[in-house]
Amino acid sequence: MTDPCWFHLPPGFVELDLDDVDGLTQRLCDDMNALGMGGTALQAPHAASTALRMFGDLREHGTMFVAVGLHADTDAGVSTSVLSLSEVMVGTCTSTLAAAHCGLRLAGTDFGTIRRRELVELPCSTGSALVTCTLPPPPDMGGDPAAMATGSQEVFQARLCVPRPSGPRVIVIDLTTTAVEFCDEYTEILMGVGRTVTFEPSAPPTVSPPPRSTLSDLAL
Repeated sequence: MTDPCWFHLPPGFVELDLDDVDGLTQRLCDDMNALGMGGTALQAPHAASTALRMFGDLREHGTMFVAVGLHADTDAGVSTSVLSLSEVMVGTCTSTLAAAHCGLRLAGTDFGTIRRRELVELPCSTGSALVTCTLPPPPDMGGDPAAMATGSQEVFQARLCVPRPSGPRVIVIDLTTTAVEFCDEYTEILMGVGRTVTFEPSAPPTVSPPPRSTLSDLAL
């Protein structure tokens, strides 16, 4: 059984039940309307379908947690993102080296453009790895409506690799969005999540998020 960890879920994110994704599109639409971000009759379903496209096959790759972010942007529209948390085994027991090795797996790929790759300090860790990149548009998925939602858009991904206090296991937190123009804001959101990660059950993070948020609010 995987050892637990805790973190703050930022405002504007809706946790997904990995064991029950039936009716997810309608739920996301309802949540957007509840946040006052429904927009036009087509905007909410489009954003929900975009989230489903990015959700993809996370469940099949050992993902422990997934949340969809719905945030108002500067153009009175809605930017959609996916926050996921998984755990991987790496071939070293040194925590900082484990994080660096895990981050380099993404930084060493040849299918995207690396924006940042650096070691960062977090309260819970002696050293974590941050990698951000721009990925090309997803491949054609045979007319699947969820896949078509992203169209020919690029995808921005920020990855934070946080080693556990001991051993070769690393917590990987990914934040993915098609709103590439907000890459700096999304990177700050991810770093904000990383600063709240803890492996101590005596002090799990507790924050009551406000009911509505914008990308600029979250980046503060």
